[in-house]
Amino acid sequence: MGAKPRGKKLLAVLSSTAFIASAVLTAYYFLPNSIDLTPYRERIAAIVEKKTGLQITADKISLSLRPRVLLSLSNVMAYKGAKEVASIKELKLSVPLASVFTLTPSIDGAEVDNARLFIRRSKNAGLNVSGLFGGEGEDMGRVGSLYPLKSLTVKDGFISFADEAVGTSFDITGIDINAIAKAGRLEYVIDAYIASKARVRLNGSAGVGADGKRAEFTGSGKVEGLDLALFNASVTGPKSRVSLKGTAGALFSYKYDGSFSVNGELNYKNAEVFAKSFFDAPLRSAVGGSSFTSSNSSDVFEFALTKAAVQMNGFIARGSLKMSMDKKTGKKPVLLNITTSAVPVKVFENISPIKALAKTAAGLVTVKNFSLSTDLTEPEFTGALKKPGAVNLEVELNNVSWNYAGFDKKFSGINGTLLIKNNTVFLKGASGSYNESVIEKADAVVKDPLGEANGTISLKASLEASDTLDIIKKFFKRQDSVLAKMLRTAKASGKASLFLEAKGSFKDIKSAGYNGTLWFNGVSFTGPDSPVEVKGVKGSVGFDNNKIVIKDVRLQDAFKSEVKINGYASDYAGEKPEFNIKAEGGITPETARALRAQGVLKTSLANELSFDGTIPFRVVLDKAGARARLEAFVDFTPVSLELGRAVKKAQGFLLTLEGSAMVDEKEVALNRFQLLVGSSVINTKGRFSLDRRAYDFTIDSPQLKISDIDDVVPYLLNDVNSSGTFSFDVNVKKPVGEDAPAYEGGVMLKDGRLSVVFMPHPIERLNASISFGKNSITTRLDSLIAGTTDLSGFLNITDIAGMVAEFGFNSTSFNTADIFKRPEAGRSAVTPKTRKFLIDLLEGRSSASAQPVTTVITGKGMVAAAKGNIFGQTFEDLQVELNADKNTASISRVVFNKNGGSVSGALNFYRDPKARLLLVADLTANGVQLEPFFTELGAKKSVLIGGVTVDANFEVVRRAPSFTAGINGGIHLSSAGGRLKKFLVLSKIFSIVNIVSITELLEEGLAYTLLSGDFTVKNGIIKTENLRLDSPVMRMSGAGEINLPGASINGYLGIHPFVTLDKIVTSVPLAGWIIGGRQKSAISMYYELTGALKTPEVEPVPIKGLGKGVFEMLQRFLEAPAALISPEKNGK
Repeated sequence: MGAKPRGKKLLAVLSSTAFIASAVLTAYYFLPNSIDLTPYRERIAAIVEKKTGLQITADKISLSLRPRVLLSLSNVMAYKGAKEVASIKELKLSVPLASVFTLTPSIDGAEVDNARLFIRRSKNAGLNVSGLFGGEGEDMGRVGSLYPLKSLTVKDGFISFADEAVGTSFDITGIDINAIAKAGRLEYVIDAYIASKARVRLNGSAGVGADGKRAEFTGSGKVEGLDLALFNASVTGPKSRVSLKGTAGALFSYKYDGSFSVNGELNYKNAEVFAKSFFDAPLRSAVGGSSFTSSNSSDVFEFALTKAAVQMNGFIARGSLKMSMDKKTGKKPVLLNITTSAVPVKVFENISPIKALAKTAAGLVTVKNFSLSTDLTEPEFTGALKKPGAVNLEVELNNVSWNYAGFDKKFSGINGTLLIKNNTVFLKGASGSYNESVIEKADAVVKDPLGEANGTISLKASLEASDTLDIIKKFFKRQDSVLAKMLRTAKASGKASLFLEAKGSFKDIKSAGYNGTLWFNGVSFTGPDSPVEVKGVKGSVGFDNNKIVIKDVRLQDAFKSEVKINGYASDYAGEKPEFNIKAEGGITPETARALRAQGVLKTSLANELSFDGTIPFRVVLDKAGARARLEAFVDFTPVSLELGRAVKKAQGFLLTLEGSAMVDEKEVALNRFQLLVGSSVINTKGRFSLDRRAYDFTIDSPQLKISDIDDVVPYLLNDVNSSGTFSFDVNVKKPVGEDAPAYEGGVMLKDGRLSVVFMPHPIERLNASISFGKNSITTRLDSLIAGTTDLSGFLNITDIAGMVAEFGFNSTSFNTADIFKRPEAGRSAVTPKTRKFLIDLLEGRSSASAQPVTTVITGKGMVAAAKGNIFGQTFEDLQVELNADKNTASISRVVFNKNGGSVSGALNFYRDPKARLLLVADLTANGVQLEPFFTELGAKKSVLIGGVTVDANFEVVRRAPSFTAGINGGIHLSSAGGRLKKFLVLSKIFSIVNIVSITELLEEGLAYTLLSGDFTVKNGIIKTENLRLDSPVMRMSGAGEINLPGASINGYLGIHPFVTLDKIVTSVPLAGWIIGGRQKSAISMYYELTGALKTPEVEPVPIKGLGKGVFEMLQRFLEAPAALISPEKNGK
């Protein structure tokens, strides 16, 4: 019973099902074949928008029911907001029949013609097409988003991809897809082109993952001709500026199960990588390849290259690369490993960041290991270097060489190993050379090289001086210092060795500790701007960051001057260096002359120094704290030496200078300076400010022997047994603010005996003293004897500041022949230089500058001598009074007895250089005998015998062309009861007219009753109109002038002898002469005197040849009443 009802129910069900199926089939058969759904497209669009978030438009929508259900859409457009997302020209969807009746949306096949998809990934909003795969924000891999397609056909598809997150875009064109369901999976083949050139083929299948929820894709692919520039935006950072070029291909397999992964083999051709932050030119490789893996999830993109091999020009680089991108943080970590075969250095010529490397590099560089862990988003490569372990490098250099721009010679033979590990740089066993300079070994370890740079460096080198100088010149190339100018033209040669160790932080070289030694072995240095050529430098210099130690450094110049230097300098780079330097050696005259020529020795003292031989010296410079100590010793003994006109010393005579001084920033303190002169000593000590505004020093000698002085002072002769001593102790002090120095102390000369070059006799028994007061000087001359001369007296300067002096000198006998040597023939006793000095002194002018000074010597004095001889002129009872004020220097009174008569006078010298007059003088002489006067003047024969009276006054104009041309004044002279002897003029006259009786009288001395005349002087020209001589036997008169500046004479002389004509024998006619007297027996004769003053021409002149005025003047004196003396009458 139970089975039957169940059978009835099953039958009822089957019957109902058959009925329904029949009804449905009947309805399907009678329904229209095509239904236009276009009127419902808005409702359809709303459903799609709800599902995908996209706005859909279509020109036409239709549904075909037979032979299969097919939904067709034409010109479909999809938008997201206002931006187009996709477009399809023709879309046909195959719909299962059951889904039509059950109204369940389902698609089992699709045909797509000319579809265009625009995919954009923004920085913040993700993909714009994410809604196509399950709605905005949903997982695009869930099963509900994967429609169970049985077939899919796409023809001529196009995808444009733009990734705003990394700033890149590319197009995929010519997309053809054929897919068909098999065994529960959708198998497909996809062909396309990336960026129009790279061909891509994907094979694979899609289905439901193991979890039954997520879609799964798996398959393989091939890419050919991919442009590497597509990846530029992905591998570069904001500042790293990395660019890629070339083409690549790949064979790979892939899988998607919620995240995407791919792995396979890469290859490339003509690749180029240009990292502008690191290199100036790109890296290029013709071919290369690598295994790779890549994965992309919602959070991270990863990419890795393994077993990479890059074929470069002449070498192979191998390595691996791993990089990723965190899509949330934007970080792009990179891990790179590289090794190379031996790389020719020439490869780096165009890519080196060191632009100065010239294109002559050679040698090999091998990268044993290079690993880099960094992030491409970091602005600079240095960020990676600072991270511990981020950069590891091992490079071997093998015989590397190159030329560096600006250097004339090549760096070559560079060998060694460079390592970077854990932020530490290692240099091992490095060696090389620059021209002939060789780095024998260099090692270094530096931690945190771009930070504190702590480490150690050691270097051993053999240096060639010219190479070292060449490098030093580059550091001073753009400087304008004195040292830089010397270096530009300098030359060097020779060898030196260097050992250097450094330890500490090299971030600041001052904070690093270092030490080393530099050995010189015959180094030479010279140049046009170098004072002398330094040759054969030997010795060593040790140094560290606090101290330099100089040991036996010997220098020699081209002139054989030598110096040896020892010492040290500590804290030499600090603000308060301390040092102790000792230099000793010898200087030759050639070196001294070279130093003067180069302007190194600029003092006037140095310019006057000359010597033969080598002068030994020793200098010690010691500084500790704020003060420096200077010690010096110079030995002039081995040389013959001259210092202008002041010093002249023979070789072997003891002369040394030794002393010490302390120097600080304000003053120099002379502790002890000692000059040894033979067996005598001169000491100096004191101090003076560096600005020379104040000083205080003392110079003393307990016993300075004259016998020592005359061996060094050329004015003193050592032809006599010099004796006597100087002793002195003088202090000179000038405080700040004082205008003039103050003197204290004294000088004493005792029992002096010496010979002076300009004196004909030695000085004997010379005793004198000088005492200095605060503003005064007292000088005493107790005794001085030279020949027949003796002298004593005093000279006191009572006011040094005001230059006020008083003096007085006495002599029992004074003879200038004892004081001054007679000048050579033709030379004046007073030279022009001496004359200028005296005038400058009187006018208060500096002889050196010839400029007026503010203070002139003033005061008064007296000179007295019982007897004497001044330049051949004897005198007795001489008394001279002198006075000087600011305006005049005068001999206010001078009186003395001279040749049986007396002389007195006065003289005023005007000191103002602007004054019209130079001097004014007057002179009166009474009864001075002429014969001894002329004899003392040097006359060889007597001309006049008798006494003379002279009254003279004259002035000298200052700015006249010459001294004699400036003389103006007048002279009157007269002499009575004397005798006249023949002289040059009379000899010439009586050679023309021979008056026997008068000629005989002139030989013996013609007695005259009166000789007189008045003379005027103007501009150095002496004129007279009344020169006359009266004698019992004749009368003479003269007129004319003597030109002192021109040393010439132009005058007339008339003679009227008191004889008859028959007593006259003449060689010229008497016609034209005056003949008168009784019976016309007297005659007057006239002569003209012209020419040089010393040798005048004498010619007889007829009366008509005389001017009327001259004739009347001469005649007046000649015809004055006088008795005619006849020889017969006097019996003569």
